[in-house]
Amino acid sequence: MGLKQGGMTRAWRTGVFANVVLICALAASVAVGTITLVRQLSWQHDLRFDLTAERTYSLSAADTSMLRALEAPVTVLFAWGVDRDIAQRVLDAQGAPRADLLAQHYRPLLQDAARRVHRVLEEWSHVTPHLTYNVIDADSAPRELEIEARRLGYNPEDLLNTVLLVQGSRRREIPLRRMMHAVQWGFFPAVAGALPRFPQPPSSWGISEELAPALRALCSGSMPLVGVVVGHDSLIETGSRAFADLGAFLQSEGYEGRALEIARAESLLPFACIIVPAPKKPLSARDMEQLRDYEQAGGRILLIGDPRFAEDYARLLEPFGTRLLSQVVDDRRLRDPSRESAADLQSMSFCVGQHAVDSPLKDRAALYLGPTRPIQVGTDHAPGVERVPLLRASADADAIPVTHDSSRGTYAAIEGQRSKAANAILGVAVNRTHQGSARESRVIVLGGGGILSPDEFALATHFGNRDLLLNCMTWLCDRPFSPQQSAREEARPRLVSVAALSNPLRWVAVIVLPLLAFAVAIAVHLVRRSP
Repeated sequence: MGLKQGGMTRAWRTGVFANVVLICALAASVAVGTITLVRQLSWQHDLRFDLTAERTYSLSAADTSMLRALEAPVTVLFAWGVDRDIAQRVLDAQGAPRADLLAQHYRPLLQDAARRVHRVLEEWSHVTPHLTYNVIDADSAPRELEIEARRLGYNPEDLLNTVLLVQGSRRREIPLRRMMHAVQWGFFPAVAGALPRFPQPPSSWGISEELAPALRALCSGSMPLVGVVVGHDSLIETGSRAFADLGAFLQSEGYEGRALEIARAESLLPFACIIVPAPKKPLSARDMEQLRDYEQAGGRILLIGDPRFAEDYARLLEPFGTRLLSQVVDDRRLRDPSRESAADLQSMSFCVGQHAVDSPLKDRAALYLGPTRPIQVGTDHAPGVERVPLLRASADADAIPVTHDSSRGTYAAIEGQRSKAANAILGVAVNRTHQGSARESRVIVLGGGGILSPDEFALATHFGNRDLLLNCMTWLCDRPFSPQQSAREEARPRLVSVAALSNPLRWVAVIVLPLLAFAVAIAVHLVRRSP
Protein backbone atom coordinates (compact mmCIF):
# COMPACT_ATOMS: atom_id res chain seq x y z
CA MET A 1 0.00 0.00 0.00
CA GLY A 2 3.03 2.24 -0.07
CA LEU A 3 3.76 2.76 3.64
CA LYS A 4 6.73 4.75 4.82
CA GLN A 5 7.82 4.66 8.47
CA GLY A 6 4.43 3.22 9.50
CA GLY A 7 2.37 5.99 7.76
CA MET A 8 0.96 7.07 4.39
CA THR A 9 3.33 8.37 1.73
CA ARG A 10 2.93 11.87 0.36
CA ALA A 11 2.13 10.52 -3.10
CA TRP A 12 -0.60 8.26 -1.73
CA ARG A 13 -2.18 11.07 0.28
CA THR A 14 -2.03 13.36 -2.77
CA GLY A 15 -3.71 10.71 -4.88
CA VAL A 16 -6.47 10.22 -2.32
CA PHE A 17 -6.95 13.99 -2.10
CA ALA A 18 -7.14 14.33 -5.89
CA ASN A 19 -9.60 11.44 -6.16
CA VAL A 20 -11.88 12.85 -3.43
CA VAL A 21 -11.82 16.32 -4.98
CA LEU A 22 -12.60 14.85 -8.39
CA ILE A 23 -15.46 12.78 -6.97
CA CYS A 24 -16.87 15.87 -5.16
CA ALA A 25 -16.66 17.92 -8.35
CA LEU A 26 -18.36 15.20 -10.36
CA ALA A 27 -21.04 14.70 -7.66
CA ALA A 28 -21.72 18.43 -7.52
CA SER A 29 -21.94 18.58 -11.32
CA VAL A 30 -24.32 15.63 -11.42
CA ALA A 31 -26.45 17.14 -8.62
CA VAL A 32 -26.62 20.53 -10.32
CA GLY A 33 -27.45 18.90 -13.65
CA THR A 34 -30.14 16.72 -12.06
CA ILE A 35 -31.76 19.66 -10.28
CA THR A 36 -31.64 21.77 -13.45
CA LEU A 37 -33.17 18.96 -15.49
CA VAL A 38 -35.93 18.33 -12.93
CA ARG A 39 -36.76 22.03 -12.70
CA GLN A 40 -36.87 22.29 -16.49
CA LEU A 41 -39.14 19.27 -16.70
CA SER A 42 -41.35 20.62 -13.90
CA TRP A 43 -41.81 23.84 -15.88
CA GLN A 44 -42.96 21.93 -18.94
CA HIS A 45 -44.79 19.10 -17.14
CA ASP A 46 -46.33 19.00 -13.68
CA LEU A 47 -44.50 16.23 -11.83
CA ARG A 48 -46.05 15.54 -8.46
CA PHE A 49 -48.57 12.95 -7.42
CA ASP A 50 -51.81 14.67 -6.40
CA LEU A 51 -53.60 12.21 -4.14
CA THR A 52 -56.15 14.67 -2.71
CA ALA A 53 -59.80 13.83 -3.35
CA GLU A 54 -60.53 17.39 -4.50
CA ARG A 55 -57.52 17.53 -6.85
CA THR A 56 -56.27 20.52 -4.89
CA TYR A 57 -52.84 20.56 -6.49
CA SER A 58 -54.08 19.87 -10.01
CA LEU A 59 -54.19 22.74 -12.45
CA SER A 60 -55.95 22.44 -15.77
CA ALA A 61 -53.96 22.96 -18.94
CA ALA A 62 -55.89 26.17 -19.63
CA ASP A 63 -55.10 27.59 -16.18
CA THR A 64 -51.43 26.62 -16.45
CA SER A 65 -51.12 28.25 -19.88
CA MET A 66 -52.84 31.38 -18.61
CA LEU A 67 -50.51 31.66 -15.61
CA ARG A 68 -47.36 31.07 -17.65
CA ALA A 69 -48.48 33.66 -20.18
CA LEU A 70 -48.59 36.39 -17.51
CA GLU A 71 -46.32 39.28 -18.40
CA ALA A 72 -47.51 42.05 -16.07
CA PRO A 73 -47.37 41.48 -12.29
CA VAL A 74 -50.58 40.42 -10.56
CA THR A 75 -51.13 40.91 -6.82
CA VAL A 76 -53.71 38.85 -4.93
CA LEU A 77 -55.01 39.85 -1.50
CA PHE A 78 -57.30 37.67 0.59
CA ALA A 79 -58.40 38.96 3.97
CA TRP A 80 -60.59 36.68 6.05
CA GLY A 81 -62.35 37.15 9.34
CA VAL A 82 -65.65 37.97 11.01
CA ASP A 83 -67.46 40.52 8.86
CA ARG A 84 -70.63 42.51 9.51
CA ASP A 85 -72.97 39.83 8.21
CA ILE A 86 -71.48 37.05 10.34
CA ALA A 87 -71.42 39.28 13.42
CA GLN A 88 -75.14 40.01 12.99
CA ARG A 89 -75.86 36.29 13.30
CA VAL A 90 -74.53 35.92 16.85
CA LEU A 91 -75.74 39.05 18.64
CA ASP A 92 -76.65 38.76 22.29
CA ALA A 93 -79.49 40.58 24.05
CA GLN A 94 -77.33 43.71 24.31
CA GLY A 95 -76.56 43.70 20.59
CA ALA A 96 -72.91 42.61 20.90
CA PRO A 97 -71.46 39.65 18.97
CA ARG A 98 -70.88 36.58 21.11
CA ALA A 99 -67.21 35.65 20.95
CA ASP A 100 -67.85 32.05 22.04
CA LEU A 101 -70.18 31.35 19.12
CA LEU A 102 -67.83 33.00 16.66
CA ALA A 103 -64.89 30.91 17.89
CA GLN A 104 -66.87 27.68 18.00
CA HIS A 105 -68.91 27.81 14.80
CA TYR A 106 -67.66 30.46 12.38
CA ARG A 107 -63.91 30.83 12.78
CA PRO A 108 -63.20 27.14 11.97
CA LEU A 109 -65.28 27.50 8.80
CA LEU A 110 -63.37 30.62 7.78
CA GLN A 111 -60.04 29.00 8.66
CA ASP A 112 -60.83 26.08 6.38
CA ALA A 113 -61.73 28.47 3.56
CA ALA A 114 -58.56 30.49 4.08
CA ARG A 115 -56.45 27.33 4.00
CA ARG A 116 -58.00 26.24 0.71
CA VAL A 117 -57.64 29.66 -0.93
CA HIS A 118 -54.03 29.89 0.29
CA ARG A 119 -53.28 26.48 -1.20
CA VAL A 120 -54.60 27.45 -4.63
CA LEU A 121 -52.71 30.75 -4.64
CA GLU A 122 -49.54 28.97 -3.55
CA GLU A 123 -49.85 26.54 -6.46
CA TRP A 124 -50.35 29.47 -8.83
CA SER A 125 -47.25 31.23 -7.53
CA HIS A 126 -45.20 28.11 -8.31
CA VAL A 127 -46.25 28.29 -11.95
CA THR A 128 -45.45 31.95 -12.60
CA PRO A 129 -43.05 34.43 -10.98
CA HIS A 130 -45.41 37.30 -11.86
CA LEU A 131 -48.05 36.43 -9.26
CA THR A 132 -47.66 37.38 -5.60
CA TYR A 133 -50.25 36.90 -2.89
CA ASN A 134 -50.96 37.81 0.70
CA VAL A 135 -53.44 36.05 2.97
CA ILE A 136 -54.34 38.09 6.07
CA ASP A 137 -56.18 36.96 9.19
CA ALA A 138 -58.09 40.13 10.00
CA ASP A 139 -58.81 39.03 13.57
CA SER A 140 -55.17 38.47 14.52
CA ALA A 141 -53.53 41.02 12.18
CA PRO A 142 -55.93 43.99 11.90
CA ARG A 143 -53.09 46.47 11.51
CA GLU A 144 -51.71 44.65 8.47
CA LEU A 145 -55.16 44.61 6.89
CA GLU A 146 -55.59 48.32 7.59
CA ILE A 147 -52.26 49.12 5.90
CA GLU A 148 -53.13 47.03 2.82
CA ALA A 149 -56.62 48.53 2.60
CA ARG A 150 -55.27 52.08 2.84
CA ARG A 151 -52.69 51.32 0.15
CA LEU A 152 -55.39 50.02 -2.20
CA GLY A 153 -57.94 52.70 -1.34
CA TYR A 154 -60.43 50.40 0.40
CA ASN A 155 -62.25 50.31 3.68
CA PRO A 156 -60.81 47.32 5.63
CA GLU A 157 -64.31 46.00 6.29
CA ASP A 158 -65.02 45.89 2.54
CA LEU A 159 -62.06 43.57 1.93
CA LEU A 160 -63.14 40.91 4.42
CA ASN A 161 -63.84 37.47 2.95
CA THR A 162 -63.11 38.68 -0.56
CA VAL A 163 -60.30 37.74 -2.91
CA LEU A 164 -58.96 40.88 -4.59
CA LEU A 165 -56.99 40.56 -7.84
CA VAL A 166 -55.00 43.63 -8.90
CA GLN A 167 -53.09 44.20 -12.13
CA GLY A 168 -52.14 47.81 -12.67
CA SER A 169 -55.31 49.89 -12.50
CA ARG A 170 -57.61 46.90 -13.13
CA ARG A 171 -59.16 45.00 -10.24
CA ARG A 172 -61.48 42.06 -9.70
CA GLU A 173 -63.29 41.08 -6.49
CA ILE A 174 -64.51 37.54 -5.82
CA PRO A 175 -66.60 37.07 -2.64
CA LEU A 176 -65.64 34.01 -0.65
CA ARG A 177 -69.20 32.68 -0.57
CA ARG A 178 -69.20 32.28 -4.35
CA MET A 179 -66.54 29.59 -3.88
CA MET A 180 -68.54 27.75 -1.20
CA HIS A 181 -71.33 25.72 -2.75
CA ALA A 182 -74.55 25.34 -0.74
CA VAL A 183 -73.05 26.76 2.43
CA GLN A 184 -75.46 27.51 5.30
CA TRP A 185 -74.30 30.35 7.54
CA GLY A 186 -76.95 29.78 10.20
CA PHE A 187 -78.33 32.14 12.81
CA PHE A 188 -78.31 32.33 16.62
CA PRO A 189 -81.27 34.39 17.88
CA ALA A 190 -80.83 36.48 21.00
CA VAL A 191 -84.36 35.70 22.19
CA ALA A 192 -84.43 33.04 24.90
CA GLY A 193 -86.09 29.82 23.78
CA ALA A 194 -85.73 30.49 20.04
CA LEU A 195 -84.14 27.65 18.09
CA PRO A 196 -80.80 28.46 16.45
CA ARG A 197 -79.82 27.39 12.95
CA PHE A 198 -76.31 26.02 13.13
CA PRO A 199 -73.95 26.85 10.26
CA GLN A 200 -73.22 24.03 7.83
CA PRO A 201 -70.01 23.80 5.76
CA PRO A 202 -70.30 23.87 1.98
CA SER A 203 -71.13 20.68 0.13
CA SER A 204 -68.23 21.38 -2.26
CA TRP A 205 -65.72 24.07 -3.15
CA GLY A 206 -65.08 25.95 -6.36
CA ILE A 207 -62.03 28.09 -5.62
CA SER A 208 -60.10 27.58 -8.83
CA GLU A 209 -63.36 27.57 -10.78
CA GLU A 210 -64.07 31.10 -9.56
CA LEU A 211 -60.56 32.58 -9.39
CA ALA A 212 -59.27 31.37 -12.78
CA PRO A 213 -61.96 33.09 -14.92
CA ALA A 214 -61.57 36.27 -12.86
CA LEU A 215 -57.80 36.29 -13.42
CA ARG A 216 -58.28 35.51 -17.12
CA ALA A 217 -60.70 38.43 -17.56
CA LEU A 218 -58.41 40.71 -15.54
CA CYS A 219 -55.40 39.94 -17.72
CA SER A 220 -57.29 40.14 -21.00
CA GLY A 221 -58.09 43.79 -20.33
CA SER A 222 -61.49 43.41 -21.95
CA MET A 223 -63.99 45.75 -20.31
CA PRO A 224 -67.46 45.49 -21.87
CA LEU A 225 -69.26 48.84 -21.74
CA VAL A 226 -72.44 48.72 -19.64
CA GLY A 227 -74.90 51.60 -19.74
CA VAL A 228 -76.97 52.40 -16.65
CA VAL A 229 -80.01 54.43 -17.67
CA VAL A 230 -80.35 57.63 -15.60
CA GLY A 231 -82.33 60.84 -15.88
CA HIS A 232 -85.72 59.33 -15.04
CA ASP A 233 -85.52 59.60 -11.26
CA SER A 234 -84.80 55.85 -11.19
CA LEU A 235 -83.72 53.65 -8.32
CA ILE A 236 -80.18 54.38 -9.47
CA GLU A 237 -79.11 57.92 -10.36
CA THR A 238 -75.70 59.51 -10.66
CA GLY A 239 -74.34 60.64 -7.31
CA SER A 240 -76.38 58.15 -5.30
CA ARG A 241 -74.98 55.40 -3.12
CA ALA A 242 -76.74 52.80 -5.27
CA PHE A 243 -74.99 54.09 -8.39
CA ALA A 244 -71.60 54.08 -6.66
CA ASP A 245 -72.14 50.51 -5.39
CA LEU A 246 -73.24 49.28 -8.80
CA GLY A 247 -70.32 51.02 -10.51
CA ALA A 248 -67.82 49.49 -8.08
CA PHE A 249 -69.40 46.07 -8.58
CA LEU A 250 -69.24 46.32 -12.37
CA GLN A 251 -65.61 47.45 -12.29
CA SER A 252 -64.61 44.66 -9.91
CA GLU A 253 -66.20 42.12 -12.25
CA GLY A 254 -64.49 43.43 -15.37
CA TYR A 255 -67.16 45.76 -16.78
CA GLU A 256 -67.06 49.48 -17.42
CA GLY A 257 -70.23 51.06 -16.04
CA ARG A 258 -71.32 54.37 -17.51
CA ALA A 259 -74.31 56.60 -16.86
CA LEU A 260 -76.56 56.64 -19.93
CA GLU A 261 -79.12 59.30 -20.81
CA ILE A 262 -80.89 57.74 -23.77
CA ALA A 263 -82.17 61.04 -25.15
CA ARG A 264 -78.63 62.43 -25.38
CA ALA A 265 -76.93 59.30 -26.71
CA GLU A 266 -76.02 59.36 -30.41
CA SER A 267 -76.16 55.55 -30.55
CA LEU A 268 -76.73 52.68 -28.14
CA LEU A 269 -74.76 50.17 -30.20
CA PRO A 270 -71.39 50.74 -28.42
CA PHE A 271 -72.94 49.37 -25.20
CA ALA A 272 -72.53 45.64 -24.62
CA CYS A 273 -75.46 45.76 -22.22
CA ILE A 274 -77.95 48.33 -20.90
CA ILE A 275 -79.47 48.28 -17.41
CA VAL A 276 -82.82 50.05 -16.92
CA PRO A 277 -83.28 50.27 -13.11
CA ALA A 278 -87.01 50.87 -12.51
CA PRO A 279 -87.53 54.49 -13.61
CA LYS A 280 -90.06 56.53 -11.64
CA LYS A 281 -90.75 58.69 -14.66
CA PRO A 282 -91.93 56.49 -17.55
CA LEU A 283 -89.63 56.31 -20.52
CA SER A 284 -90.60 58.59 -23.38
CA ALA A 285 -91.77 57.19 -26.70
CA ARG A 286 -88.45 58.19 -28.26
CA ASP A 287 -86.46 56.49 -25.50
CA MET A 288 -88.49 53.31 -25.89
CA GLU A 289 -88.04 53.39 -29.65
CA GLN A 290 -84.27 53.66 -29.28
CA LEU A 291 -84.26 50.70 -26.91
CA ARG A 292 -86.34 48.70 -29.40
CA ASP A 293 -83.92 49.52 -32.22
CA TYR A 294 -81.04 48.50 -29.97
CA GLU A 295 -82.73 45.21 -29.10
CA GLN A 296 -83.53 44.45 -32.75
CA ALA A 297 -79.85 44.99 -33.60
CA GLY A 298 -78.89 42.21 -31.18
CA GLY A 299 -78.73 44.33 -28.04
CA ARG A 300 -78.72 43.03 -24.48
CA ILE A 301 -80.94 44.66 -21.85
CA LEU A 302 -81.62 44.12 -18.14
CA LEU A 303 -85.07 45.51 -17.26
CA ILE A 304 -85.94 45.96 -13.60
CA GLY A 305 -89.51 46.66 -12.56
CA ASP A 306 -91.01 47.77 -9.27
CA PRO A 307 -94.61 47.97 -8.01
CA ARG A 308 -93.94 51.50 -6.75
CA PHE A 309 -93.44 52.82 -10.30
CA ALA A 310 -95.73 52.62 -13.30
CA GLU A 311 -93.18 51.83 -16.03
CA ASP A 312 -93.88 48.34 -17.42
CA TYR A 313 -91.77 48.42 -20.64
CA ALA A 314 -94.84 47.23 -22.57
CA ARG A 315 -93.65 48.31 -26.02
CA LEU A 316 -90.28 46.67 -25.53
CA LEU A 317 -91.62 43.40 -24.13
CA GLU A 318 -94.56 42.99 -26.49
CA PRO A 319 -92.63 40.96 -29.14
CA PHE A 320 -91.61 38.51 -26.41
CA GLY A 321 -95.18 37.92 -25.22
CA THR A 322 -94.19 39.17 -21.78
CA ARG A 323 -95.77 41.77 -19.49
CA LEU A 324 -95.02 43.32 -16.12
CA LEU A 325 -98.36 43.40 -14.29
CA SER A 326 -99.49 46.32 -12.11
CA GLN A 327 -99.66 44.07 -9.09
CA VAL A 328 -97.57 43.14 -6.09
CA VAL A 329 -96.84 39.57 -5.03
CA ASP A 330 -97.78 38.66 -1.47
CA ASP A 331 -96.03 35.46 -0.44
CA ARG A 332 -95.91 34.49 3.22
CA ARG A 333 -93.88 31.38 2.47
CA LEU A 334 -91.05 33.14 0.61
CA ARG A 335 -90.29 35.94 3.01
CA ASP A 336 -87.86 36.17 5.86
CA PRO A 337 -89.45 36.31 9.34
CA SER A 338 -87.54 39.51 10.02
CA ARG A 339 -89.46 41.29 7.23
CA GLU A 340 -92.62 43.06 8.33
CA SER A 341 -94.63 42.64 5.14
CA ALA A 342 -95.39 39.46 3.21
CA ALA A 343 -94.78 41.51 0.05
CA ASP A 344 -91.17 42.19 1.09
CA LEU A 345 -89.77 39.05 -0.48
CA GLN A 346 -86.57 37.33 0.62
CA SER A 347 -85.83 33.63 0.36
CA MET A 348 -83.48 30.90 -0.90
CA SER A 349 -86.26 29.30 -2.97
CA PHE A 350 -86.87 31.79 -5.79
CA CYS A 351 -84.56 30.27 -8.41
CA VAL A 352 -86.17 27.84 -10.85
CA GLY A 353 -82.86 26.33 -11.95
CA GLN A 354 -83.59 25.88 -15.67
CA HIS A 355 -81.22 28.57 -16.98
CA ALA A 356 -77.50 29.28 -16.70
CA VAL A 357 -78.32 32.50 -14.82
CA ASP A 358 -80.18 30.98 -11.89
CA SER A 359 -79.19 27.30 -11.79
CA PRO A 360 -75.91 27.97 -9.87
CA LEU A 361 -77.94 29.79 -7.18
CA LYS A 362 -80.82 27.33 -6.79
CA ASP A 363 -81.20 26.54 -3.07
CA ARG A 364 -77.71 27.93 -2.52
CA ALA A 365 -78.09 31.65 -1.77
CA ALA A 366 -80.85 33.87 -0.46
CA LEU A 367 -82.14 36.63 -2.71
CA TYR A 368 -83.75 39.84 -1.55
CA LEU A 369 -86.29 41.08 -4.11
CA GLY A 370 -88.35 43.42 -1.96
CA PRO A 371 -91.81 44.36 -3.28
CA THR A 372 -92.08 42.56 -6.60
CA ARG A 373 -94.35 42.69 -9.64
CA PRO A 374 -95.43 39.41 -11.23
CA ILE A 375 -94.52 38.81 -14.87
CA GLN A 376 -97.07 37.44 -17.30
CA VAL A 377 -95.67 35.14 -19.96
CA GLY A 378 -98.33 34.51 -22.61
CA THR A 379 -98.48 32.57 -25.84
CA ASP A 380 -98.60 35.54 -28.23
CA HIS A 381 -95.06 36.38 -29.25
CA ALA A 382 -92.82 36.82 -32.27
CA PRO A 383 -91.47 33.65 -33.92
CA GLY A 384 -88.14 32.34 -32.68
CA VAL A 385 -88.56 33.72 -29.16
CA GLU A 386 -87.23 31.64 -26.27
CA ARG A 387 -88.47 32.35 -22.75
CA VAL A 388 -87.12 30.72 -19.60
CA PRO A 389 -88.42 31.61 -16.11
CA LEU A 390 -85.65 32.47 -13.66
CA LEU A 391 -87.50 33.28 -10.42
CA ARG A 392 -90.86 32.06 -9.13
CA ALA A 393 -93.05 32.66 -6.12
CA SER A 394 -94.43 29.77 -4.08
CA ALA A 395 -97.68 27.89 -4.66
CA ASP A 396 -99.31 29.93 -1.85
CA ALA A 397 -98.56 33.35 -3.36
CA ASP A 398 -101.23 35.99 -3.94
CA ALA A 399 -101.28 38.90 -6.36
CA ILE A 400 -102.75 42.24 -5.29
CA PRO A 401 -103.47 45.06 -7.78
CA VAL A 402 -101.76 48.32 -6.88
CA THR A 403 -101.96 51.98 -7.69
CA HIS A 404 -98.65 53.75 -8.17
CA ASP A 405 -97.52 57.02 -6.65
CA SER A 406 -94.35 57.60 -8.65
CA SER A 407 -93.79 61.04 -7.15
CA ARG A 408 -93.33 59.50 -3.71
CA GLY A 409 -92.06 56.12 -4.82
CA THR A 410 -94.88 54.23 -3.09
CA TYR A 411 -97.79 52.04 -4.02
CA ALA A 412 -101.22 51.36 -2.53
CA ALA A 413 -102.56 47.79 -2.59
CA ILE A 414 -106.21 47.17 -3.44
CA GLU A 415 -106.86 44.38 -0.95
CA GLY A 416 -110.42 43.74 -2.15
CA GLN A 417 -109.10 42.42 -5.46
CA ARG A 418 -106.57 39.94 -4.09
CA SER A 419 -106.24 36.78 -6.23
CA LYS A 420 -104.21 33.59 -6.16
CA ALA A 421 -100.92 33.72 -8.05
CA ALA A 422 -99.46 30.26 -7.52
CA ASN A 423 -95.89 29.99 -8.82
CA ALA A 424 -96.01 33.51 -10.22
CA ILE A 425 -93.01 34.35 -12.39
CA LEU A 426 -90.83 37.03 -10.79
CA GLY A 427 -87.94 36.96 -13.29
CA VAL A 428 -87.60 35.74 -16.87
CA ALA A 429 -84.88 35.53 -19.54
CA VAL A 430 -85.94 35.94 -23.17
CA ASN A 431 -83.97 35.94 -26.41
CA ARG A 432 -84.57 35.89 -30.16
CA THR A 433 -82.62 36.14 -33.41
CA HIS A 434 -83.63 38.77 -35.97
CA GLN A 435 -83.36 38.37 -39.70
CA GLY A 436 -80.30 40.14 -41.00
CA SER A 437 -78.65 40.22 -37.56
CA ALA A 438 -75.78 37.89 -36.74
CA ARG A 439 -76.29 38.36 -33.01
CA GLU A 440 -79.31 37.31 -31.01
CA SER A 441 -80.93 39.81 -28.70
CA ARG A 442 -81.25 38.97 -25.03
CA VAL A 443 -83.44 40.54 -22.36
CA ILE A 444 -83.79 39.74 -18.67
CA VAL A 445 -86.80 41.06 -16.78
CA LEU A 446 -86.84 41.20 -12.97
CA GLY A 447 -89.98 42.25 -11.14
CA GLY A 448 -88.36 43.67 -7.98
CA GLY A 449 -86.03 46.62 -7.56
CA GLY A 450 -84.76 45.22 -4.24
CA ILE A 451 -82.15 43.31 -6.21
CA LEU A 452 -80.20 46.61 -6.38
CA SER A 453 -80.92 47.76 -2.82
CA PRO A 454 -77.60 49.11 -1.46
CA ASP A 455 -78.12 47.63 2.02
CA GLU A 456 -78.72 44.13 0.64
CA PHE A 457 -76.41 44.35 -2.37
CA ALA A 458 -73.38 44.97 -0.14
CA LEU A 459 -73.87 41.75 1.83
CA ALA A 460 -71.67 39.37 -0.13
CA THR A 461 -71.48 36.66 2.53
CA HIS A 462 -75.12 35.61 2.68
CA PHE A 463 -77.28 37.24 0.06
CA GLY A 464 -77.13 36.21 -3.58
CA ASN A 465 -78.09 39.58 -5.09
CA ARG A 466 -74.55 40.19 -6.30
CA ASP A 467 -74.30 36.67 -7.69
CA LEU A 468 -77.62 36.93 -9.53
CA LEU A 469 -76.66 40.26 -11.05
CA LEU A 470 -73.24 38.88 -12.02
CA ASN A 471 -74.85 35.89 -13.73
CA CYS A 472 -77.27 38.20 -15.53
CA MET A 473 -74.38 40.29 -16.83
CA THR A 474 -72.42 37.19 -17.80
CA TRP A 475 -75.30 35.83 -19.90
CA LEU A 476 -76.26 39.16 -21.41
CA CYS A 477 -72.68 40.02 -22.39
CA ASP A 478 -72.12 36.50 -23.70
CA ARG A 479 -69.25 35.77 -21.35
CA PRO A 480 -68.49 32.17 -20.36
CA PHE A 481 -69.75 31.12 -16.96
CA SER A 482 -67.15 30.08 -14.39
CA PRO A 483 -67.72 26.29 -14.34
CA GLN A 484 -67.38 25.99 -18.12
CA GLN A 485 -64.43 28.38 -18.28
CA SER A 486 -62.09 26.37 -16.07
CA ALA A 487 -63.25 22.79 -16.53
CA ARG A 488 -60.84 20.27 -15.03
CA GLU A 489 -58.91 17.77 -17.07
CA GLU A 490 -59.30 14.07 -16.48
CA ALA A 491 -57.61 13.07 -13.24
CA ARG A 492 -54.11 11.75 -13.83
CA PRO A 493 -51.08 11.20 -11.56
CA ARG A 494 -48.77 14.18 -11.59
CA LEU A 495 -45.48 15.11 -9.99
CA VAL A 496 -44.69 18.77 -9.37
CA SER A 497 -41.28 20.12 -8.41
CA VAL A 498 -41.85 23.07 -6.11
CA ALA A 499 -39.38 25.37 -4.37
CA ALA A 500 -40.27 23.98 -0.95
CA LEU A 501 -39.02 20.55 -2.06
CA SER A 502 -36.08 21.57 -4.26
CA ASN A 503 -34.44 24.00 -1.82
CA PRO A 504 -33.43 21.32 0.77
CA LEU A 505 -32.16 19.11 -2.06
CA ARG A 506 -30.07 21.96 -3.43
CA TRP A 507 -28.50 22.76 -0.06
CA VAL A 508 -27.70 19.14 0.81
CA ALA A 509 -26.55 17.89 -2.60
CA VAL A 510 -24.74 20.98 -3.89
CA ILE A 511 -23.31 22.53 -0.73
CA VAL A 512 -23.40 20.34 2.37
CA LEU A 513 -22.17 17.03 0.93
CA PRO A 514 -19.35 18.51 -1.20
CA LEU A 515 -18.14 20.60 1.73
CA LEU A 516 -18.19 17.55 3.98
CA ALA A 517 -16.26 15.45 1.46
CA PHE A 518 -13.79 18.28 0.93
CA ALA A 519 -13.21 18.53 4.68
CA VAL A 520 -12.58 14.77 4.84
CA ALA A 521 -10.06 15.04 1.96
CA ILE A 522 -8.15 17.79 3.76
CA ALA A 523 -8.11 15.74 6.96
CA VAL A 524 -6.74 12.73 5.08
CA HIS A 525 -4.08 14.87 3.48
CA LEU A 526 -2.88 16.59 6.64
CA VAL A 527 -3.22 13.93 9.30
CA ARG A 528 -1.03 10.79 9.37
CA ARG A 529 -2.29 7.64 10.92
CA SER A 530 0.21 6.25 13.41
CA PRO A 531 0.68 2.47 13.52
